[in-house]
Parts: sequence; structure tokens; C-alpha cells
Amino acid sequence: MLKKLAVVFFAFTLIACTTPRLPNPNTAGPIHTLGSGFFINSGIVKYAMTYKSVSLSDPVYAYAEFENPSDASKPLVKDLGKLVLSDRMMVLSPELPAIKNHTLYEVNLYLYSDEEMKNMIHKHTDKVLLQFPEIFLLDLKAEIIQ
Repeated sequence: MLKKLAVVFFAFTLIACTTPRLPNPNTAGPIHTLGSGFFINSGIVKYAMTYKSVSLSDPVYAYAEFENPSDASKPLVKDLGKLVLSDRMMVLSPELPAIKNHTLYEVNLYLYSDEEMKNMIHKHTDKVLLQFPEIFLLDLKAEIIQ
């Protein structure tokens, strides 16, 4: 019995060592990340980010870049236009064409004081962990990268 417990403990230790750690939300600068993760609806996977304005002054214009699991050199971009500054701002990415489970991805939020987006106020960066139970991967429309 003790030998079985030792094997189970060793297996969980190996799994924990090979899985990336959950990153802390970025709370530096004029906007804070409240939460980050992934949203699944009808097999479509999207990044889901929640932010809070801390010291931003209206107007603020923004766009977000989400790391593309298919090709990191071609991020998925979403123009957010003029932000409504509040305690909770949710941002969903475009649909992810592919995913790699147990992987950290980068999300950048670019904030500007002008509509032409020439005067950058802040670049806000987060790491987001994609980690789904294997059963969830079966019904996804995104390609699963091994």
C-alpha cells in the first residue's frame, strides 16, 4: 500500500513539474488585469480577459494582440475602439484557429489617448495559461497542436 501511494505521489509530482504555473494577473500601470483565461462556446475557443481601469482618464482608445498558437509571428488583433472606463471591462479575442494545451500565451493591450492611436499611454502585457482537461479538447473546432 505504501509503495502504491509513493508511485501516485511521484506521478502527481511529475505532472506538476511539467505543467506551467498559473501566471499572476498584471496589476502594474494604469489598468489592472482582474482575470484571464479562455472562453469556449459551441466548440469555438477565444481568449477572455477582464480589466479594471485604475488611473486612466477619458478618452482612451485601445487594441489587443493575442498570441496566435498557429503562428506566433501573426498575432490575433482586436480593435477595441474607445474604451468605456469601468471596474470591469471584458475583452474577447477573435476565434483561435488552433491551440496547444498546457501552454502559456501572451496578450498585449495597447492604450492610446487619441483616436488615431499615435500617442500610446501604456502597453499592458499578460501571460495566459491554456490548460483544459483532455475531454474538453474533443469537441473544439480549433486544431489541436501536439
